[in-house]
Amino acid sequence: MSEARRQLEKRARNAILQEAFFRWESAVNIAGVLVATVALPSLWWVFVALGVVLELFIGVKTMRNPSINAKAVATIFQREFQPQQIKSTQLRQKSAKALEYLRRIEESVAQTKEGVLRDRLKRTTEEVVDWVEAIYRLASRIDRYNQNKLIARDRQSVPQMIEDLSQRWANETDPAMRQQLEQTIADRKRQLANLETLEDTMERAELQLERTLSALGTVYSQLLVLDTKGESAGRAQRLQEEISEQVHQLQDLTSAMDEVYREA
Repeated sequence: MSEARRQLEKRARNAILQEAFFRWESAVNIAGVLVATVALPSLWWVFVALGVVLELFIGVKTMRNPSINAKAVATIFQREFQPQQIKSTQLRQKSAKALEYLRRIEESVAQTKEGVLRDRLKRTTEEVVDWVEAIYRLASRIDRYNQNKLIARDRQSVPQMIEDLSQRWANETDPAMRQQLEQTIADRKRQLANLETLEDTMERAELQLERTLSALGTVYSQLLVLDTKGESAGRAQRLQEEISEQVHQLQDLTSAMDEVYREA
């Protein structure tokens, strides 16, 4: 299990326990204990003990609720990465869609009857959190690029600068000045090449984002039809491999984007 998955589950359990404490059943239980203790103070320890047992029952029941578990995971993820900070409506919607797939996958696994199939599904989907995190990080980087006005201006102005400098070089007669202009032109051409590489990388990233969302939806639909038959083990293994491959592709692409972005 990945570190991101472990941390998310730990925080989700804490959130679920808080959810259990603030449920109406818990409020009724606590109120009942207080009323009973005031009415029969000599038996306070009995009412407190009963209240603790009921509170534990409410906690266990809440922890085993698939909808609450899935909602907690999605909520913690949203708090951790804050997709709402993505300024592009389209990219923000894609991040939200990935988060919805995560919630539904978590809910689907939690609703599965305990046994071989649930264990298989849990192993298969362990890296889905990493997948959705990678989607969010990719969307964030594309959004940062789209919002960068300096790079946009450079992309428009640098070709004209190269043309102007080349014209000056052609008309210049002083050897020292011509050499300086040659160096400046070479620097600007390298800058333009990096900008073009960055633009190509971002275009590839947007296409990859669309493809990986489609793949995530496909994985979710395939999880729904897995059963306890023998062939499901092989299908689950293939799904797990596909999830890992998607995660690695997105992480590699994100690293490449960061590298090109720094050089632009």
